[in-house]
Amino acid sequence: MPEDVVHACALVLEEVATNIIKRDYDNNDERFIEIQLAVDGSGMFRMTVQNDGRPFNPLDTREPDILSPLEDRPIGGLASTSSER
Repeated sequence: MPEDVVHACALVLEEVATNIIKRDYDNNDERFIEIQLAVDGSGMFRMTVQNDGRPFNPLDTREPDILSPLEDRPIGGLASTSSER
């Protein structure tokens, strides 16, 4: 795979793993994050991440505020506007 694609995938994987650890694991119990990477015969790349953290349902979140100035929005990205967290 081209180096820029590898870099982008690594960045996505790091963000996903960080979010799982920060938001889904609230104790020191042993947990798992399973990562599967695959390329099929046509060159399609697939990354699958599974974990045993707290379930997340995107339908339970409020619509993110994308109209306010950045300095008025909460720190933590668009997901920080969740009604659960």
